[in-house]
Formats: sequence, C-alpha cells, structure tokens
Amino acid sequence: MNKVKNRNNYLKAGLVSAALSALLLVLVYVYWNRSYTYGYGDQMIVKWAQRKDLYIGHKFDDSKIVPVNVAYDKILVPHIDKRDSTIAGVRPITDRGELLAFLKMLKERDKYGYIMCDVRFDDHQTEYDEELYATIASMRDIVVATDNVEESPEAIRNVVAESQYSSRQVGDIFMKYDLIHSDGSPSLALRMWEDITGGKMKKKWWGYTIDGKLCVRSLVYDFRYSIYDDLSHTDAKAPKDSYMYSPSLRNLGSQIVEPYQEGFISGKFFDGKFIILGDFTEYDIHTTISGNQPGPIVVFNALLSLMHGDNILPFWVYLLVYIVFWLESMFLLRNKFELNLRNFRVFRRIRAVFYRKRRPDQRTGLHKTLYLMLGFLTYSTPLWIMGVCLYAVLGIFVNVIIVGTVFWVISWFV
Repeated sequence: MNKVKNRNNYLKAGLVSAALSALLLVLVYVYWNRSYTYGYGDQMIVKWAQRKDLYIGHKFDDSKIVPVNVAYDKILVPHIDKRDSTIAGVRPITDRGELLAFLKMLKERDKYGYIMCDVRFDDHQTEYDEELYATIASMRDIVVATDNVEESPEAIRNVVAESQYSSRQVGDIFMKYDLIHSDGSPSLALRMWEDITGGKMKKKWWGYTIDGKLCVRSLVYDFRYSIYDDLSHTDAKAPKDSYMYSPSLRNLGSQIVEPYQEGFISGKFFDGKFIILGDFTEYDIHTTISGNQPGPIVVFNALLSLMHGDNILPFWVYLLVYIVFWLESMFLLRNKFELNLRNFRVFRRIRAVFYRKRRPDQRTGLHKTLYLMLGFLTYSTPLWIMGVCLYAVLGIFVNVIIVGTVFWVISWFV
C-alpha cells in the first residue's frame, strides 16, 4: 500500500511540477525578450565576457571591416531654439560635404560590400543636403541611422532605420540590444541583416520568429569585433599577454577624402569591404560588457550576432531549461506531496550539515539563517551551472538566474 501511495505521490508531484515548469519557461522567454535584465545575474555575465575578451579572444576576421571616423569632420550650422524658433547660436554637425565626396567615390567604383552610415540627418540643413540625399537614395546596400523614421528626410526614408539601444538599468552599462522594436519595426542591425540575407523577423502575439524559427527579440550578445584605442578601452587594466584588437580606424577627411581629391588614392581599398561610418572617438562612446565601445560598434556586433544566429536558441536549450525547472519543482514540492528524498545520499548529506536534529526551541538564529541560505543556494546553484555550460557550448548568455529567486520565494509558502 505504501509503495502505491508513494508512486501516486510522485506522479502527482511530477504533473504539478510539469505544469509549473511550463509556466516558468514561458515567463523566462518573456524575460529574455525584455529590454532590460533587471540586475539578476548581470555581474556574472560581465565577468565571463571580460575574461573571454581579455584572455581567450575571438577568432573573427576583420580584414573586410573598415570603420570610418567622422568625429573630427565638423561644420557649424545655426541652432534653432524650439521654444521661440529663434537662432540660439551654432552647433557642430558632421561635414556633409566630405561625406558626399566619400559616398560619390564609393558609388562611382560600385565595388564596396555594404555601408552602415551612423550619421543623423533628422535636423539641420546644409547646402549639400539635396545632392547628398539623392546620392544615398541611388546607392545599393546602404542603411542610414535615424532616431525617428517619420522625421528623417523623405528622399532617403526607404534606407533609414531606427538606431536605439538602452543600458540594462538607469545609469548602468549597456548589455541588451533590441533587434526589433516594440511596434514591430526593425532595428538598425536587423535592417542590415534583412538587406544582406533576405531574411525576415516577425512579431507574433506569442513571441518572435526569424525565418519561421522561434527566436528572441532582445539578447545579451558577445562582442566579436571591438576597437580599442586611447579613448576606447577596457575599464580594468589589461593583464600581461592579454588579447587586444588592433585598431583599423580611418578619419574621413584627413585620411580618405583629402587624399582622394588630391589623387593619392583611388578608393580601391574599399572594394568588397563593410564600411562603418560614425563617431568612434568623441561623443558616441558607451560602456559595455567589453569595456568602452563606440556606438557604431555596438550596432555592428548586434548584426554579427544575427549573422551567427545567436538569437535563435536550439530546441535542446529550451528542453534543458525545462528539465532543470522540473527537477527543482519536484524538490520544491517534496514536503507537499510527502516525497521521501532521504533515500538519496546527496540530500542526506545536505540535511546532516544544515539541518541538525534539534528541538524547535533549540534552533539558533544562525541555524535558521543557514537554512534560509541553503534554500536559496539549492535553487540557484543548478541554474548558475547551467548558465555557465550554455555559455561554454553556445557562446551566448542565457540568463535564468532570476528563477532561482522565484523558487526560493515560493518555497516560503509551500
């Protein structure tokens, strides 16, 4: 009779755990798609990323990548005060004349690979705008960053995409990148991926798909390509023999446009190259999990993650997470369904250390504290181990540590 009762208890606990695990898996998928990580497990991710970046490095061929810096190519234009529509003074913007000369050079040869232009044209007018916009609109394989598609120049509206990304928490470092915005419009990285591959990412009522495969819209990705120089560096001093990327930065005016206009270069260097235009050294620097990095590099690494399918988690990842949740749910419900876990040696040893045989009135405050700590460690440790293993195998961050806290809180009531 006891064997039958015990078997029924395990069956009931198994079914309840299966339902609870399915619910938690759905909640974790929703959590993965959020723009923020809310701090849970973030420090672990940062340490992993820095260790890999400084000691292991990345096997990434950057010979076809050309970052072009526009930080020192400025002109002054009148700034209109929006409060009273008067001229408040002047402000510096990217020299659109030099930008036009560079793009015309690339268009004439028409052998470049792809152009990512992280320069805003949402406001201010110059004498070069009409020809510049016409040139951009007539070029192939080019995308222009904007803060608002509807406010971008109408002539280039077909080739613009919103470039917005946020820190993981207010005042904290950048960590997660939204591949698709909440309204379903593509991010700058996703727009480039769609142009290059012809693929499509779609928003469903239950989640997101990319080319028909279940995916996530927001991910903590690894920086495969980084630029380090005197202004863009890691926060901590690089240890001896650490792996560092050599910068290949070129300034738009002094190193490209002027030599081209004087006949010293033909533009052949850019044949087949992925060209990244933007501010790399002055005003567009972000603190990331790989140190301080320019905004264009943040977007470009999001594109690299898409190219490698980092936002498409294999089915076995969901299955593994589900199984771990199921095992922890069984442990959570052990007393509710009278499961005799003392038959398992590991539980006997844990109990011997933290749950000594004392009368309730003999239990000290320290003993109760240790027991509460045991509960948290019991639920969180397997999830930490799973996160480390998934990063080692996939090279991407699958944050499920927050569920350990959820199990711990539920255990107070069960």
